[in-house]
Amino acid sequence: MPDPGQRSSDPIAAAFAREQDRGMRIGLRVRLALTAVITVWVLIENGWLAGSFYLPFLAFFALSGAAYLWVARFPSMVRLWPYLLAMSDAGLLTCIILVANPWDGLSFPATARLDFGNEVYFILLIVGSAFTFSPLVVAWSGIACALAWGIGVGFIATLPDTVLFLSAEQWEGFSNAEKLAFASDPHMLPVGRLARQLLIFVLAGLALAVLVWRVRRIVYNQAEAARERTNLARYFSPNMVDQLARTDTPLAAARTQEVAVLFVDIVGFTGLSEAMPPDRLIALLRRIHGILSHQVFVHGGTLEKFTGDGLMATFGTPAKGDGDAGNALQCAIAMADAIAAEHHAGAGNGDPPVDIGVGLHYGPVVLGDIGDENRLEFAVLGDTVNVSSRLERLTRDLGTRVVTSAETVAAARAEGLEDKAVFGRLRALTGQRLTGRAEPIDVWVLTEVGGPASIAP
Repeated sequence: MPDPGQRSSDPIAAAFAREQDRGMRIGLRVRLALTAVITVWVLIENGWLAGSFYLPFLAFFALSGAAYLWVARFPSMVRLWPYLLAMSDAGLLTCIILVANPWDGLSFPATARLDFGNEVYFILLIVGSAFTFSPLVVAWSGIACALAWGIGVGFIATLPDTVLFLSAEQWEGFSNAEKLAFASDPHMLPVGRLARQLLIFVLAGLALAVLVWRVRRIVYNQAEAARERTNLARYFSPNMVDQLARTDTPLAAARTQEVAVLFVDIVGFTGLSEAMPPDRLIALLRRIHGILSHQVFVHGGTLEKFTGDGLMATFGTPAKGDGDAGNALQCAIAMADAIAAEHHAGAGNGDPPVDIGVGLHYGPVVLGDIGDENRLEFAVLGDTVNVSSRLERLTRDLGTRVVTSAETVAAARAEGLEDKAVFGRLRALTGQRLTGRAEPIDVWVLTEVGGPASIAP
């Protein structure tokens, strides 16, 4: 686990550091708010004149909180300064409690100040240290409070008019009235009560340190889970990542459901790969993949896999939606438009022209996990997948970027899609034959209305 204030290129450490910075900022605001409340209370309790004696000290506490945040920006300073600041806070509070206020007009003995109950403010220091997000600093804050308070009270114990305690034999020899008088003596220092206070400060710091350690582990685990989720998103679509994150078991047993399957491929990629240097080819391929996958995600699809220079996507997996066919149809057209725009943009950069073919079919598929207990893969199988792949190849013969089956169009309309921007750019063709299929099928093709010239057959 990273140290307080540590900065790292590791995503988990970076996320953890951000949470730590946020906690420190919240801690500063809490300290300022508490200081303001205590300032008002001190002025009310002591009066304006006597209370104003404490104002510089309260201002120091506010600045000390800002110092914690400032030190956190410098990793080299973090290892020592938070502990020094905690000790200075505890020492200053001890002085405020035990040093006589020259403006309050009171001439109490020093031991009498131990009866005012102001040592409870040490608890606020210990609680406030939790915002450093460091268990060691929190534990040290409890110890620092105990040390500062013990040293301050120890100094009072050395004063000549301080009465410490009696032996057990002496105490037993006192009458009840003498015992009461001794306990009420303003010069008497309550050693037992002091020991309890020191013990409480240390235990409070340790207990809170354990809690902070536990919170750190939770935040660290959340950051790690976020990184794992981000890594999953590099290989799966967002909706698939959501499904994987919600379940501890395989996605489902094999089942059949209606799904839109989309295949897209770069036309003439073999020629491009022969003409372009490898580094430029890979850069171009990554850019095209980014454009295509973005459209899949925008339209609620699942990116099943990259197929070399293309990809396969599904709409309606892992769970069926209300507009899968319509979303797939709009995605196919959006892909064509996006690649047309990239085609013109790339020409200005010296890149070769890029065109795509998109095949889309809607129908029943078999969904389920394939593999073994060591590695599972979510698979989409069936004739619908085969038809979609062959429709993509048909784009070359028909000279268009998009070929979709009549079943997809019918399903999209049944879902309520009647967008003229979609159907106004499609044209029906009947009796189209696909490789490996005996019966011809009816298809719809993109007419390229408003777009660049269609792909040559």
